[in-house]
Amino acid sequence: MKQKYLRLAPFAAALVLSAAPAHASGIVLTVVSVSAAAGSTNDYFDVIIGNTGSAQNVAAFSLGLSVGNSNITLIGADEATASTYVFNGDSFDVSFPAQYVTTPLPGQSLEGVDLSYSGAGTNLASSTLGLGRIYFDVASNAPVGPVTVTITPGCSVPSACTSLSDSGGANVLFSLVNGAITVTAPLTGAVPEPSTWLLALVGIPAMGWKRMARNRQRSRSDRN
Repeated sequence: MKQKYLRLAPFAAALVLSAAPAHASGIVLTVVSVSAAAGSTNDYFDVIIGNTGSAQNVAAFSLGLSVGNSNITLIGADEATASTYVFNGDSFDVSFPAQYVTTPLPGQSLEGVDLSYSGAGTNLASSTLGLGRIYFDVASNAPVGPVTVTITPGCSVPSACTSLSDSGGANVLFSLVNGAITVTAPLTGAVPEPSTWLLALVGIPAMGWKRMARNRQRSRSDRN
């Protein structure tokens, strides 16, 4: 099945990138921003598709993403989005268990392709649906701060094209909202400084001695 998918993948890309007239729409593709600790692995963010205009059919897509920072490595993608997947129950990738991602990984760019297995596509009204869950690793020495995740329009980044088409093969226009991965400090247990250990070693016996002295004084008072 997987080999069949790989043979048909160029067909899917050709369908998405067809030269048919574009249909105006209110379709918006958005990267959902997330935070991830330096040194963490198999983190993820979602890309969603929404519609601010009239109902629009989408039957195939190519999703290209890039990060301009070598501390973030894109390692894979699938349809396990928090929002209902755009081709839920009608996905070519799911019908033919295969790679959602079609470009070599890991790296700083990624392209995923999927299409409606039935060819009917999905009619987007005012709903928000998932377009892909993207997995990534963060380098252990990554500096703290945001790293922009870019949806690449057209094929502005080689092997990372973004395009939509409807069930008739016509291109569907869309707008983009990029997101960010905010790198945070590593999730490691705090190790006390030597001076902190020293204070603890000196302070704990001192507290015990003080308590013993107080108890002795109280015992003498009770006898008197």
